[in-house]
Amino acid sequence: MLAMVRGGLAVAMSENSSIVWATEASTDDDYFCARCGTTMVLNSKDHTFHHPESFKCSGILAVQKAALIYMHDLLSSGQTSPVQLRTRCKKCDRGVLLDLNDELCRCTVLSAEDGKEALLLESSSLRALILTRPASALLCHHAQSLGACWLEIDARNVFTASVVDVLAGTLPARLCELCDDKPLQMREQIMEMAARIGTEYDTTKYRARLKDCCNCKETILHFQWHGQKTWTTEQPPKPVPLSIQWRWSYARRGYCWVNTCPICGEIQDDDDSGED
Repeated sequence: MLAMVRGGLAVAMSENSSIVWATEASTDDDYFCARCGTTMVLNSKDHTFHHPESFKCSGILAVQKAALIYMHDLLSSGQTSPVQLRTRCKKCDRGVLLDLNDELCRCTVLSAEDGKEALLLESSSLRALILTRPASALLCHHAQSLGACWLEIDARNVFTASVVDVLAGTLPARLCELCDDKPLQMREQIMEMAARIGTEYDTTKYRARLKDCCNCKETILHFQWHGQKTWTTEQPPKPVPLSIQWRWSYARRGYCWVNTCPICGEIQDDDDSGED
């Protein structure tokens, strides 16, 4: 079935804002354009909706909103959606298939000042704005303020295919099974932190992790060495990272090599002698 057939529309909205197919519509009820809201004329012979002859409206725009409402009704009803989104991971260019029903928490139709709409999907793994082509620049910008990614689709494909290709947009790398490598991501963050604060260390001799400073709460690098012992009087392997210093410890009542914060200079974990 097509959303646009023979110059008319295959779908319209009922009085309760639900999508109605022309093949299932009754001549006794009123139906409205999903885009402009005007009352539609039902042609029962060719099973299409038409605008009044004196009224002009873009059928493509009607299809755009109809597709979003169609997806919204399916997801809100708890039914298994026949629509899946197929996109590509921006990091590895691998194909990723998104099931819109997967742990869905909420879906909402949003409107922008330019008259365009989008479907906001929120689940345990995804927060995204589904946009219809041509995508609204305002809604793309709004996605950032919502902390969501945006995915642009062709609305007409929603009614004709069970798998809809994403034409443009962003996708969190964690949704790609190949790129969802949390240890790798942690290592990348550690190396970025080391480069930012100018700390070089031998990865074969030191083990680093990210940790909040016990004093200023800034994220810093916390090192372990010599079999993961951090508090010792033995000289650490050279070159020694700048944040590892020879300092007095009240817990040990003596000088030892300890982790310090490169921002505020505070000794880390002096109350538990560095034991995790």
